[in-house]
Amino acid sequence: MRRWTGDSNAIVLNNLAYARSRAGEMEEAIRVAEAALALAPDHPSVMDTAGWLLVQSGRDRSRGLLLLERAAKLAPDNPVIARHLAEAQG
Repeated sequence: MRRWTGDSNAIVLNNLAYARSRAGEMEEAIRVAEAALALAPDHPSVMDTAGWLLVQSGRDRSRGLLLLERAAKLAPDNPVIARHLAEAQG
C-alpha cells in the first residue's frame, strides 16, 4: 500500500480548509487549501480538498477538475475523491 508522507502541516491546513468551507467561509477555505497544496502538491487528499473547493465555489472549475482528476489517479480506491470527481464532471 502506497503511503503519502507529506508535511503534517499540510494535513492540518487541509483539515482547516475543510472546516472553513463548512462554516461558509469559502474564500478563506480556498486560501488555506492553496497553502496546503503548496506544502504537499502530490497528496491526493490535499488535491481533493483544493479541487473540490475550486469547483464548488465556481472560482476555477477547470483547475479544480484537473486537481480532482490527479487525486483520483493517485488514490483510485478513495470513495470521497471518486464522488467529488463524479459530481464535478456533472
